[in-house]
Amino acid sequence: MPETALRAGTPSLVFYDEQEVLKAGFHRLAERWKQETKFSSSATEVLAHPAYEAIIREGTCLLPYILADLELTGAYWFLALQRITGEDPLSGRTSCTYDEQMQAWLRWGRENGYLAPAKKTANPDRHA
Repeated sequence: MPETALRAGTPSLVFYDEQEVLKAGFHRLAERWKQETKFSSSATEVLAHPAYEAIIREGTCLLPYILADLELTGAYWFLALQRITGEDPLSGRTSCTYDEQMQAWLRWGRENGYLAPAKKTANPDRHA
């Protein structure tokens, strides 16, 4: 949300929270990518979509939002994450499941400070 600062005798200035602007821009692009590719069966079309490419070009500043979206929606962010970071948390593995890829990237995000630690759930079998 913009914050307006007023001083006597000076025009008003609008200041934007950079993180909020980045977050809003990411969500706009991600929603466009998801909506415009949701019926596509072509991996090339999905991963070469202009909105997906724009997110990749923004680079590391969007990593917290990409990882949060991955955790929340399970959207296919693996290629974007790999291209932005140059990392492959499953390097050396020749095959893995979608869930294994997702969990590896979420773990990488937590270990590198881009994603908050996972919330611990109470063990219902544990008795005091």
